Amino acid sequence: KLLEFAAQNFLIQKRYKEAEAVLRRRIELGSLTPEIWARFGDVLDAQKKTGEATAAYEKASALAPDSVTLRYALGALFWKAIRYDEAEKVFLEILKREPNEPRASFNLGDIYLTRGEAEKAVPFLETAMKAFPDEFDTRFALGRAFLAVGNTEKAVEELQTAVKINPNIAEGFYHLGRALQRAGRSDEAKQATEKAKELQKLKLESESLENRKAL
Repeated sequence: KLLEFAAQNFLIQKRYKEAEAVLRRRIELGSLTPEIWARFGDVLDAQKKTGEATAAYEKASALAPDSVTLRYALGALFWKAIRYDEAEKVFLEILKREPNEPRASFNLGDIYLTRGEAEKAVPFLETAMKAFPDEFDTRFALGRAFLAVGNTEKAVEELQTAVKINPNIAEGFYHLGRALQRAGRSDEAKQATEKAKELQKLKLESESLENRKAL
């Protein structure tokens, strides 16, 4: 219990290496719960040790197979590691239990969109958008999916909403420009494309400055 308490405190303080060391010692002692494996997975994921984090969450999920939270975390790690087939399987399992679970719906839609299966992506992304209407990622993904299936009007609508939510992302304006061009709104498309170029230039300049500071 003391080891678990110490690990939790280290995790809260973002002292991930120390939390990992304590949890490794705790794991050696046995009698492990899903919560211990999940915490270990979180500590590893925070250090970008995605493979080990995934293995930890697989153990957590095996001990608590009915936990949607643990299953989602496992699926998200598969998704992060671009292990899309495994992620798809996990998210579909979640949606069999909870058909409108928005996080699984978003990630599943994103997988289908990445694969070029936009028609399959749209209904899942629409479910996610209803739950998270004010998030850039959901609106942006749905807009791209509508554009891919040829629903230009809906694509413009979603992408315009996306860039209002976050006007600092070049990709949002780039895809909005594509949608507007396809809709025959050339002047607006040009403005959106120019904005995308401006934001991309600012991003590259900022990254260059950060790299010089690091040196």
